[in-house]
Amino acid sequence: MYMPLQQKEHIEKMQQQIEELKEEVKGLVMKYSQKKPLQKLELIDAIQRLGVSYHFEREISEVLEKIYNSYGFHDEEDDGLYTISLWFRQHGYYISCDVFNKFKDGDGEFKASLTVDIPSMLSLYEAAHLRMHGEEILDEALLSPPLIFSQS
Repeated sequence: MYMPLQQKEHIEKMQQQIEELKEEVKGLVMKYSQKKPLQKLELIDAIQRLGVSYHFEREISEVLEKIYNSYGFHDEEDDGLYTISLWFRQHGYYISCDVFNKFKDGDGEFKASLTVDIPSMLSLYEAAHLRMHGEEILDEALLSPPLIFSQS
């Protein structure tokens, strides 16, 4: 196929820029490996949301492995819904869906107060879509009226 020289040079320049940007992101992923687990998970989540994580599979796997081996997943008292949902969504790392029980009230319903924390609600909603058969708490998260419609 014939391609004008200017167009060919432009394409080559763009390909070079893409490679430079990929290296920059790889550096960011590895640099973030020194940060707190939540910051690392947020960066990985952003890369996945952009749809470019396939370029950085090795680096992402390395960072997730490091997080999981260093911290494991311990349902810390101060871990909020956002953090737990983000952990839950990372592919290949088993976390029991029972970790979401602490966000239920005495009646076994999700706490209505959760509706004010939009990032946490979205993260839980996304985690619920990754549920497996028998993970009833995540089925409930999708169907729970206080989580779907805020009364405030």
